[in-house]
Amino acid sequence: MFALDRVSIFESLTKQSFKKISGFLYQVKYERYRYSALR
Repeated sequence: MFALDRVSIFESLTKQSFKKISGFLYQVKYERYRYSALR
């Protein structure tokens, strides 16, 4: 039971961090695209 609980907590944490990382990468890509479009 405890192991299952830990796994679910770990999964939720990784999902949150993955969302943050993907969002950050998307923002960086967008900024780079906008910068190249301006030049």
